[in-house]
Amino acid sequence: MSIALDPARSTGVAGLDWVDNEASPADLAGDFTAHLAAVYFLDPPMDVWEFANAGAVLEEAFGLASLYNYEGVKDYFEPPLVDLFELVDCIGLDGVEEALAWSLSVLEGGTLEPRPSSGVIPVLGDCMGWRDVPSDPVNLASLVFLSIVAAYNKTANIISE
Repeated sequence: MSIALDPARSTGVAGLDWVDNEASPADLAGDFTAHLAAVYFLDPPMDVWEFANAGAVLEEAFGLASLYNYEGVKDYFEPPLVDLFELVDCIGLDGVEEALAWSLSVLEGGTLEPRPSSGVIPVLGDCMGWRDVPSDPVNLASLVFLSIVAAYNKTANIISE
C-alpha cells in the first residue's frame, strides 16, 4: 500500500480507472483530502478502502509531477516523520489540500500560482521536521510532495502492523 518515494523505484499502479486523468492539481489535492476525511468518519473496512483510495490519488499525482526532484530534496528531513493523521492534526485538512495543490501545480507545469497561505509551508516543514527549506520553488514543491507521501507511507506502515 506504500507509494515509492524515489521515482527510480516506482513500479506503477494498476486499476486506477476511476481516477480522472484530466484532473487539475487542485482537483487531485481535493480528491486526496476528501478520501482522507472519509477515513475519519467511516468504520472498517471502509476506512481502509478510503485510505487506499487516497493513496491511489497520490500515485496518480506522482505520474503528473514531471518536475519532481527526489535527489534535490531527500536530505531535507529525517525520520521520525509524523504520520498523515498527525500532519492533519498539525495543519488541518485544508492545509494539506492547499500545500498539495500548490506543490502539484508547480511540479506539473512549473506555475507558482496560486501560492499557499503564508503559514502553510513553514508549519508543514515544522511538523515534518525539515532541516531547512530549499530556496528553489521546484525543490520546495518536491519537498512538500515528498513529505506528504512520506507521511502517507508511515501511516500505511502503522495500519499494516
